Amino acid sequence: MFYDRNECLARLPLSEGVCRKIAAFIKNAPELPAGKYEIDGKQVYASIFCYTTVTGQDSGFEAHRQYADLQLVLRGEEQIAVVLNDRLQEKAPYDETGDAALYEPGTKMCSSIVLQPGYFILLLPHELHMPGIATEQPGAVTKMVIKIAKELLSSTAGLRDRAGGISANHGQRTGPRIDPGDVFKEAK
Repeated sequence: MFYDRNECLARLPLSEGVCRKIAAFIKNAPELPAGKYEIDGKQVYASIFCYTTVTGQDSGFEAHRQYADLQLVLRGEEQIAVVLNDRLQEKAPYDETGDAALYEPGTKMCSSIVLQPGYFILLLPHELHMPGIATEQPGAVTKMVIKIAKELLSSTAGLRDRAGGISANHGQRTGPRIDPGDVFKEAK
């Protein structure tokens, strides 16, 4: 999962060319009506939805296998709950046509992110998520979901870690080596 501001799309694990196509589409998206739009054939496409958020976690979680979800709220705001996939019971088996399996919402062991205009969340295949949750009261939302074929995802392309992590130059480090244990030591 990646969560950041829209101007940081280049940090996603995608090639520069794919990021440019997505950024160009997003720039014009607020003017588009609800519907489905091709960005790069079946590899990258978008859907724009208009709906009202719901209170609580009534709808259940979903996970995909073939596509990652890049989700952006164009108007309004919503919460998106995320959870580890070993904590939920499957409600509906994987449907290849819709590229989704559905899971029961019955866990309190989840996190949520508030998605507002100007921010995105990238949910990778197999990451369980429940969008469309009201932040306080149900409200109108216009949202874009860009589907990105899993073959386009890279473990190194486009990653630009502020702390000197992996970059797009063939997995070579771009800054100082960081011991992951140091991050947790500082938090104590």
